Amino acid sequence: YSANGILKADINLPSVKNGTLRVFNLLGEVQNIYRVYQPGHYEFSTGVKTGIYIVTFVSGNNAKAKKVFIQTQY
Repeated sequence: YSANGILKADINLPSVKNGTLRVFNLLGEVQNIYRVYQPGHYEFSTGVKTGIYIVTFVSGNNAKAKKVFIQTQY
């Protein structure tokens, strides 16, 4: 989810040892890539413009995707 221009992710799969979180615009272009090395709460400053983005998390054979509205912080 997003709050005040910050992308927040709760990674709570106990089997996750590392994974990749990617932010895509609606054209499918990668805007950001973040590495995640353990379960937990993460906050990322994306630096993207206000809009709707697709956020994916991939770890091993597991993959999740969510549509997220990110509003630029003023």
